[in-house]
Amino acid sequence: AFYRNLYVPNNMAIALAGDLDPARAFALAEAAFGKATRSATLPSKPPAPSAFPGHTDIEKRLDLKDAWTTLSFTGPGYRHPDRLAMEVIARALGGHGGSPIDSALARAQAGSAPRVLYYRLEDAGMLYVGLTPASPELSYAGAESALKEILAFKKRGLTEAETRAYAGRILREESLRAE
Repeated sequence: AFYRNLYVPNNMAIALAGDLDPARAFALAEAAFGKATRSATLPSKPPAPSAFPGHTDIEKRLDLKDAWTTLSFTGPGYRHPDRLAMEVIARALGGHGGSPIDSALARAQAGSAPRVLYYRLEDAGMLYVGLTPASPELSYAGAESALKEILAFKKRGLTEAETRAYAGRILREESLRAE
């Protein structure tokens, strides 16, 4: 019952590599798996969000010695054409050549050490901004300073030269990783 329920086409991923014709490869995969019984108990894949649904404050108290505050924003998945744009945004906010979020936290005396990353997932990505507040009581002030800087960054944007430089660096690093 376990295999009949989970080892089904609507719970599989197929990876193909090499010099192949995408249409022919799709036809072969469809011929091999297209008529197989699907699981009725697995939920269908939810659609990607079409708009920002708003924010949610989540406070989870843990027995930790150091305070840590995060802001997370969903974005496009790994294969989406806008993925590189999100990675450029993460680089621009995250301190390669001076972090604007770090400067905002220092001005507000609310925290330090921001880490800005873009996690690439299959169907969605996550722009993750983590910071160390100056004290646990300043967690919200730190988050507010970081969010204000993100909004200011959104308003001022990047020059074409900055965008090309960030994108070029990211593509070179991915090429080196692939080698």
